[in-house]
Amino acid sequence: MDDMQFQDLNRQKIERVMNLLIEKHQIPKETLEEAKIKTSPSAHHIDHEDGDCVSDEELAKMILEMKNGTL
Repeated sequence: MDDMQFQDLNRQKIERVMNLLIEKHQIPKETLEEAKIKTSPSAHHIDHEDGDCVSDEELAKMILEMKNGTL
């Protein structure tokens, strides 16, 4: 695993934790905006074993975009 993949994996983990904390403590969007905190959507898993899963259609689209060089 190269450095870019490692950093991306850690970024995704941090985003997931932040989103879970925001959801668990029911922090409103207004509070986040006042604190200038920008959130991003949590990453989806390709397989279904660990939670949110990428649908077959989404996966096929991503593969096609990678083949076409548009991803």
